[in-house]
Amino acid sequence: MAITYFNARFIPNDSLQVTTDEFDVNASMFDGLGLFSPADIQVNDVVFLDGASSFSAPGTVNKYKVIQIHSYSGMNVSLRLQWNDVGAVLDPGEVVGSAGFISRPSVNRGFAFHASPTLHTIPDYVIQYSRNIDNDQILDPFYYKLVKNGTLSPIGQYKVVAWNDNGTVSLATAADHSLSDLAGITSNVIPPGEFGYVIKVGYVPNALHLLNPIPGATVFLSVVPGEMTLIGPTSLTDTIIKIGRAEPPSGIATPNAYDLHIELEILAEP
Repeated sequence: MAITYFNARFIPNDSLQVTTDEFDVNASMFDGLGLFSPADIQVNDVVFLDGASSFSAPGTVNKYKVIQIHSYSGMNVSLRLQWNDVGAVLDPGEVVGSAGFISRPSVNRGFAFHASPTLHTIPDYVIQYSRNIDNDQILDPFYYKLVKNGTLSPIGQYKVVAWNDNGTVSLATAADHSLSDLAGITSNVIPPGEFGYVIKVGYVPNALHLLNPIPGATVFLSVVPGEMTLIGPTSLTDTIIKIGRAEPPSGIATPNAYDLHIELEILAEP
C-alpha cells in the first residue's frame, strides 16, 4: 500500500511583513484527495509559492518554512512563514491568489514531498522547481548550508565566512578572533542582506585556483578578510586555522591542485 504524505495546494490571501524574512500570511488550502485540512499543518512544513506575477522577483518560485500557526477555520489558515530560499526575499503579498503548495519535509534532509500538479491544480513549473532544489543537493557531493550575508557588501564565491552573533555571516579573518568562528566556504556570490550557500565539509572544486598550490599543500585562513593562504599567520594576535588541503581534481594526475578538501582545525588562538 502506498504511503500518503501531507501535501496540498496553498494560496496566499494576504500578507503582513513581520521581519526582513518573516511574514504573517492568511491563506486557503485545498487537497484534491480530501485527506488533509489546515488542522494537519505543522511547524517546519514547507511552502512553495509561484512568483511569476510578482513585481520584485518575476518568473521565480520561492520556498518558505512554517514557523508559527496562528489559527485555522475550514480550509483557511493563518500562519507565519519564513523565507527559506536563495536570492531576494519575496513577500507572499506580491503573489496573492497564485497557487503554490504546502507539504511535509523529510526528516533527515528537509526535502519536500511533492504535491501533484494535476490533483491540486498547481502549475507544473512550481513542482519542478522544488524537485530541482532537492536534486541539486542530492546529486552534488557537498554539504551545504543556507546562510545570510550580514554585511553591506556582496560576499564573493570561494570566500571564507564566519558566524556573527545574530546568525548571519561575514568575511572571516585570522586577524580578528571574533571573526574566526568559521561557517564555511561560499559556493556562490551572496548579495548584501540576502541568502546563499556555504560548503561546510567535503570538497570545493576550483576554490584554490588563485593560490596555485601543489597537491597536499596545507591551506590556512588568511588575515585578509575572506581569503585563504598557503602560509599560516605569524602574529601572536592571530588565530591560526587550518582550513584543509589542496588536491587535484578526481581522476586527473596534475600538479594543479585547485580543489580544496576541507579539514577544519584550530592550530593556535591568541
